[in-house]
Formats: sequence, C-alpha cells, structure tokens
Amino acid sequence: MLKFKKFKITLKLRDFTSLPKYKSITLRGGFGSIFKSIACVQKALDCSECILNESCIYRKIFDSPRPQGAMKMTKYPYIPHPFIIFSQNYETSFDKEDLFDFELVLMGDSIENLPFFVYTFIKLGEIGLGKDRARFEVVSVRDVNGELFDQEHKTINSFAKNPSLLSLDRIYSSENNGFKNLKIDFLSPLSLRFEGKTVSLLQFHILIRNLLRRVSLLEFFYGYPSFESSFIKKCINESLEVKILENNTYLENLKRFSGRQQRLINHMGLVGDITFSNVPNSLISLIDSAKEISIGRNTSFGFGRYLLTIL
Repeated sequence: MLKFKKFKITLKLRDFTSLPKYKSITLRGGFGSIFKSIACVQKALDCSECILNESCIYRKIFDSPRPQGAMKMTKYPYIPHPFIIFSQNYETSFDKEDLFDFELVLMGDSIENLPFFVYTFIKLGEIGLGKDRARFEVVSVRDVNGELFDQEHKTINSFAKNPSLLSLDRIYSSENNGFKNLKIDFLSPLSLRFEGKTVSLLQFHILIRNLLRRVSLLEFFYGYPSFESSFIKKCINESLEVKILENNTYLENLKRFSGRQQRLINHMGLVGDITFSNVPNSLISLIDSAKEISIGRNTSFGFGRYLLTIL
C-alpha cells in the first residue's frame, strides 16, 4: 500500500517572461539546486563522502539512493523519487502579476516534508525561474481540505491528514466483470522502455507492465507491498488480449540543461492520445487509480501524467 498526497501550489510572477510548454521541467530543475543549498550542511563535499548522507533530507528526496541491502533495483544506484511536480498550464508567455498553478505529489514519509518544498519554492522565486530568471512569489498552497499557506507569515497549517491510499489488489478485486473501450490522453510525455528500447507504439500490455512495476517499487521503498507475483501475472495475461483501436501518439523530444551535469539532456516521450478496445473494467480501474502518481520515467519532471475517458 502506498500513501500519497497531492497539493496545488499557485505562483504569482513578478516579471514578464517566457516559459516552456512543460513547466514542470523548469520548476524541478530550479527546485533541485535551491533545495540542496538550503538542506546541505557540508557544501564543499560530495554527497557520498558526507557523514550526514544517511539522514540528509536532500539526499533522501532529491538523490534518492537505493538503501543498502534493498532487494529491489539491485542494479541501480538510485530509486524512484518520492515526489512529482506537474503543471497542466501550457501557456508560454506570461505578464507581470500573472498566476499559474502546479501540482506537487508527495509519497510516503515525504508528505511530512511539505514545508521544505514550499520554502524551497519561496527561495527559488527570489532568484528567478527559467533563462530569464523571472521572479515569483508563492501565494497559495492547497490540498483537498482547503488553503494551507499563510502568505503573510510564510507558514504552513496542518497538512498530514487524509492522505490518499493506493492498493491495487483491492481496487482490482472490487471491480465487476465487463469490458469497455478506453481512451488515454497524455497530458505530459510518457517515457517508457520495453526490452531495452524506447517505446514508440504503446501496446496495452506494456502500459500495464510499467504501471505494476512503478507501483510495486513505490510501495517497496515508500510504503509496503500490497500484491504478489500471481496478481501481476493475472493482470499481464488479461492485458495481452487488449488491442489498439486508434493511435494518435507520437514521440516528442525535449531538451533541458542540467546544472548538476553541466550539459544538455534529452527527454523523449509519447504525447497525444490512444484508444484501446475491450479493456476489462478491472484494468481500467488500475490505470485510473495510478494516474496521480504517473507512470514511466522522469515522473519527478512531470512526465507520464494522463487522463482517461471511457467510451
């Protein structure tokens, strides 16, 4: 089972500026450097050499190294990040005083670290966002229960109540039999690999495999496992019977400059929409339940967010 919570953060720009279509990339990039400057105690050291690296909040959240002895992702030094930054505002030109929103999803114990995220965005607003260094201020932080942010005093009210709980086997077992056509619109690029290759045509079983893998990893590292291998096999077997009815997706290649790596990095993912025929209701519910935590790679940059329409 995975505990997560979604927050809506509103910014007010203090400068005229242009921002990219997918602002999550810019927000996440700026967030990382500021977060480290706030949280890091021994700034001259590499994180791996620091005596505090096991307890450092920056290391846990932004670097997310694989815990020693963990039985999953043994070939990888890092695990999925416990946060997602996503903006559905696709405007590119902004005037002074304009507002725009973005979502922040925190998972597991990271929910308790919301004040660190908000404070980081406050400091990022003082330095500026994007190539123009457009300044902004945080004017609102909300959850489903209402406003959490006191703008005057820069404080956060109680926010840990009523997190969402994700448990795929319970969702699956609660559904009735039946089949429907399902359209999926990708609100941000979906970056997937299957059998060592970038996915350019999204077969339904590839979608289900990646969804199950992401949820199982997030549960393992930030929650606790809620389903077994037999459940995974059953879902995959059902997914193999689902066919593509209409495909309007294409690969989009985005570039960003990494300040940490000092180079341009490509981000490639599927955008558009795709419709599948005769999808079991149980699998529709699984896909719908995971939409807030996104799927695929680069989810902390806002990738892999989607919208479902049952036809």
